[in-house]
Amino acid sequence: MLIFFTVLGLVFLAEIGDKTQLVAMTFAAEYDSLRVMLGVLIAVSLLNAIGVALGSYIISIVPLNVIRAVAALMFIGFGLFNLNEGKEEKCNRSFKLCAVATVAITFFIGELGDKTQLMIITMAAQYNSPYEVFAGSVLGMLFADGLGVILGSTVFRKIPQRIVKIISSFIFIFFGTLGLYNAFYPDYTTPLNIIAYFLFLSVCIYIIYRRNFHKIDSKHQ
Repeated sequence: MLIFFTVLGLVFLAEIGDKTQLVAMTFAAEYDSLRVMLGVLIAVSLLNAIGVALGSYIISIVPLNVIRAVAALMFIGFGLFNLNEGKEEKCNRSFKLCAVATVAITFFIGELGDKTQLMIITMAAQYNSPYEVFAGSVLGMLFADGLGVILGSTVFRKIPQRIVKIISSFIFIFFGTLGLYNAFYPDYTTPLNIIAYFLFLSVCIYIIYRRNFHKIDSKHQ
């Protein structure tokens, strides 16, 4: 049981403030909290099972920077798609499980090559107890992301949906582009560069969304 609680605590701390916890907040503002948690459960269970069972083998075949680059590109794609007003709403009305699938896929991609997954792979290799590592890592991520869901469903729900959409798109694109850059140029991701890019991307996303918003309003008129 010591291994279980050690893994749980380390994974929980690693996930606090991580990009997937921020994503959980924004999803909880748009979707039902139970569906968000179900999507998170599916993603982290599958991801950690792969990490515990095959993680070291996969990394030995596929370079880590390639895994991170692919995950980053897909994160950018989610952010750009999210800026397209109305598609998620239509998806929600048509399929009850659409929210679960969206959350599960996003979380799975977001954790590919992430520091938490690498830590889980390391602990699985270090401890000869795969079941305890798996259970501890899943619960640690669920607890951390659950805090994000609670915050998103209580605080973010009070924010207008259009603002939430801008915030969620920013999170996707910011971490996606930062991850893509870091995959190939890790030495250049200094705090000053990150802050400058943060401000630049904020302005760009606001302009893109405002243009899209005006197009939608003109169509309705």
